[in-house]
Amino acid sequence: ELLPIAESNNMSGAPQPYNVLAEIERRELKLLLGKLSTEDIISLMDTVCNRMVSTESREEALENILTYSESAKQLLRRKKVRREHIFQYLAENQVYASASADKTTLM
Repeated sequence: ELLPIAESNNMSGAPQPYNVLAEIERRELKLLLGKLSTEDIISLMDTVCNRMVSTESREEALENILTYSESAKQLLRRKKVRREHIFQYLAENQVYASASADKTTLM
């Protein structure tokens, strides 16, 4: 199991960056997350960062989400990342799935 980059005995309660996403995961997740509204991006950042990090910038929020997410799978399971976002991303990348497939199957 990969440990956060910062020391694990952080007493501040602030979220620790994981930086375990591969560059290709970061790039592709950024494309997928681009389908969310700015409001949903900010809300997702609040959830991922336990409301310890704040920003009004969509780009900064995306970077925080990618930095503080433990894994791509963990991020894709979030409620704000809906089935239709994943389906649309896959279709745009010529990965075809059944229109009736559920979110877990699409992941």
